[in-house]
Amino acid sequence: MKKYLKLQVSDSSGNYHELGGNLQPTLMLLVGLLNLVTTALGKAVEEKSFLLAKIQDINELPRHEVDDILDVYKRQDSVAASDNIRKRRYIAMVEMCKRAGNRDRLIKLLLQIVERVLDILFSHFQDRKNGQMRVDGISAGSKEEVSVLSQKLMPTLERLEVLSESSTLVRNGKVTKNAVEI
Repeated sequence: MKKYLKLQVSDSSGNYHELGGNLQPTLMLLVGLLNLVTTALGKAVEEKSFLLAKIQDINELPRHEVDDILDVYKRQDSVAASDNIRKRRYIAMVEMCKRAGNRDRLIKLLLQIVERVLDILFSHFQDRKNGQMRVDGISAGSKEEVSVLSQKLMPTLERLEVLSESSTLVRNGKVTKNAVEI
């Protein structure tokens, strides 16, 4: 990252959809990206939590629910009609574990993106001389633009905070709070 690169708050032309136009990165686009990544992160954490809860309860699920899980993961071909419920539960559990692992990898990637975007935003709001936060002096940003930027950024930051405080994920076989660290 170029430490002295300054982004504009928003595109002065306001036309993001010009054909062949060169879209320059702006702080507003970064806030939009952060919002999208936060939404995806929330969904991934929710899916992983759901899968882990289902895995934990796999032995209590009736045969039709296990078959539904196998249908979702297209694994009915691995199970014969004559196979017992134990084998069906095992295959369903393995598939859910694979999906939970995929969600975990997605969460890690999304957290890296969140971290980079927050680093860029922080560097634009930090006064390089004394480490204090500043609002004015952002490259090509009027106070109205900075206000709009802040209004769009705050709900996303609040969602990230709630996500980091309320997420429960399994680590080393134990359910822990604050498993999603931002």
